[in-house]
Amino acid sequence: MTELEYDNFPQEVKAIVDTYDDNENLYDECHRIQKELEHIGWTCDYGLDGEVYYVRPRGGNERKNFVRIAMAIIKKDYPFRPQRLAIASKMYSRWIERNKMVIDVRSNKSLYVTIGKYTYYIDDSTNEQIIDKFVTNKNK
Repeated sequence: MTELEYDNFPQEVKAIVDTYDDNENLYDECHRIQKELEHIGWTCDYGLDGEVYYVRPRGGNERKNFVRIAMAIIKKDYPFRPQRLAIASKMYSRWIERNKMVIDVRSNKSLYVTIGKYTYYIDDSTNEQIIDKFVTNKNK
C-alpha cells in the first residue's frame, strides 16, 4: 500500500495496520491483520511475500455485482424474481466455496497452496526451487 492510501485510512484501520510485526511469520501476520480488519468492516489482500495490499471497506460489492449479473443471465429461465434471487445467491455461495485458496506455510522456505482440486507444493529449503502439482485428496 502506498503512503497516500495509508494517510486516507480511518484511524481504527491505521491502528490495526500499524500492529504489523515484521519479526513474526509475515504470512501469519498478514492473515492476522486481515482478520482484525474484518472485525471492523474492512478487509485486505496479501501475497506470499508477506505484504498487505488493497486495504478497503468490505462493501459487499463483489457479491452484489455477481448476483446482479447472475440474475440477468437466468432471467429467461426464472421469470419470478424471488426465485431468481435465491438461485443467484446460491450460485454466489458455491462460487465462493469453489474458489477458496488455502495456503499452508510449513516453513519460511516451503508451503502448500490448494486452489480448487489442485495442490501446489513449493519448496526452496534445499536451494533447488521445487514446484510440484497434484490433485488434492479430499478424503483426508
